[in-house]
Amino acid sequence: MSIKDVIGMMENRTLIFEDARKLKQVIGLPSDIISRLDEMGLGCMLSDLQRLKRDEMITVDEIRYMFDFLSSLNTLSRKKKLRDLDGYYPRIMKDILECVDYGYKARAVVNAIAKELMFYSNLTNVDTSTVTRELRDCCLMATKMNQEKKLCQNFSEWHSVLSRNFNVFQKPRHEEFINAAANINNRYSYRTDDYLIQCPTTERELFDIGFAYHNCLPTYRDRIIDKNAIILSIYKLDEQGNVIDTIPAYTFEINRDLDIIQLKTFFDADVSEPSILDIVKTWRATMKKKG
Repeated sequence: MSIKDVIGMMENRTLIFEDARKLKQVIGLPSDIISRLDEMGLGCMLSDLQRLKRDEMITVDEIRYMFDFLSSLNTLSRKKKLRDLDGYYPRIMKDILECVDYGYKARAVVNAIAKELMFYSNLTNVDTSTVTRELRDCCLMATKMNQEKKLCQNFSEWHSVLSRNFNVFQKPRHEEFINAAANINNRYSYRTDDYLIQCPTTERELFDIGFAYHNCLPTYRDRIIDKNAIILSIYKLDEQGNVIDTIPAYTFEINRDLDIIQLKTFFDADVSEPSILDIVKTWRATMKKKG
């Protein structure tokens, strides 16, 4: 029996085999996985699973975990029972495997989708295939932007944020941004024993902060270059005066009158910590004295 024959029978759910060991040698996957591919009509996924397992991007246990997830979809999609699960299986599994192809762990992807279905289905009528497609697109955009393999919940919001940032990413203005940031820092940078306040110095840094904050900070790039926005970050320093943080924990926007327009941290949260607000107030007073 050739692999092509096996795939054809699995797609028609007509696979019959007696020697599980020999079939595993031909396919490279355990017989229980082959049986489940057959039961769910997912023979078309076999070549992708073989490749990902061969390249050590997925394990046999992770493949089983995906099958368990597919079997649980009706339970997870409480607000919208999936009448045509057979039609959903290939699309959903294809989206999951594409995320794995981009370097994300299969178990983490499945868990993120399950949480999305359970915790956000009460807000909107969730379509499972839409959820997995949005996650796949997010993983693709984040990968192209060379961002950390980190998954966020609320895929619709994450997709919206990443799409806006990705549009900026596709039209780089590296040198222009470096010059604009240098001009801002010549005027507004400020250092204490514990903190450095300055504009992110490169496009890469601006994108990394926006990704970590889960917001649209990178969309300010063109406004910074065109002198229509001033963005500053607060970097923690060690005892030798070196920057500690790979990603600054706080970033704020000001206008030409030094008024604070917004002050943000991770998860796009507004900052209310008294110690940080005091640092910003001290910086502002110092800048006003400088004129």
